[in-house]
Amino acid sequence: MVRPKEFKVYVAEMIITLFGQTFRLMFDIRCPKCQNRYTWQKTRCEQKHSKKPARYQCSNYKKQFYAHTSALFREIRVDEETGKEIEVIDRFDLFKDLFTTNKTLKTLTEQYGISTSRLSELKTWFLEKINDKLDELQKAYGEKLPMNEDTVMIYLDGMVIRVQNTAFVLILAVDKELNILGFEFAMKEEASVVDRVFKRALKIKGLDIKEFQNGDNKTPRLIVVSDGHGCYRKMLRQNWLNCIHLVHVHKGDAQGLIIRLLCYQGDHEFETTMGTA
Repeated sequence: MVRPKEFKVYVAEMIITLFGQTFRLMFDIRCPKCQNRYTWQKTRCEQKHSKKPARYQCSNYKKQFYAHTSALFREIRVDEETGKEIEVIDRFDLFKDLFTTNKTLKTLTEQYGISTSRLSELKTWFLEKINDKLDELQKAYGEKLPMNEDTVMIYLDGMVIRVQNTAFVLILAVDKELNILGFEFAMKEEASVVDRVFKRALKIKGLDIKEFQNGDNKTPRLIVVSDGHGCYRKMLRQNWLNCIHLVHVHKGDAQGLIIRLLCYQGDHEFETTMGTA
């Protein structure tokens, strides 16, 4: 017996993880091509009990999609010249609109199908977590770092976003005043993604990356904070950055802080561990 099509509004759960803490958010399933909320759940696999996520079909189009490829994460455009569909995958407009635009929470609620109160809680939760981490690091390194008014501090991190059984990461850059300088939605943490986010952050701050490259300063003006993932260190080395790399380790039982001084002179690289905490 064929199950009859029943087009209605479905919702899915998004789990956001930062520093081991999670925030759960429900959002409307919408067609990535026309933003239509009325879809048919073609397969009814429960995300908690199956590795195969449920598929949906738009009431306007026959194209099928999943919760993690719906309008919140993917946009399907049609090329005017060829008439072919163009998929834009690496987007997470909710985060951009919530933190970097002047859109009201009411507008975002209508656009994404997420309650105003939950959007407000997400914004507060995120800023509190980042602020707490920066305070924690400040107490840990104390006077170990040569900081002054000219010191530039950029915090880089990856926020894990899981929808059904698919995980993404949002690479973001924040300064010590909690201004979000840049971010990119990606499938995983990679040096190339971190590099784009970092350079975008410097541009927003009105800085040129050449200011921090291949110098001989004993006290670099740039402090980059990240976790221990290798992609951050790789990005710094690829750009030949003279900086202090503040690495906070927070996985499992491994907790701590590593302070490294990276310096480049000509074709030579110098790396010194200044201390741990």
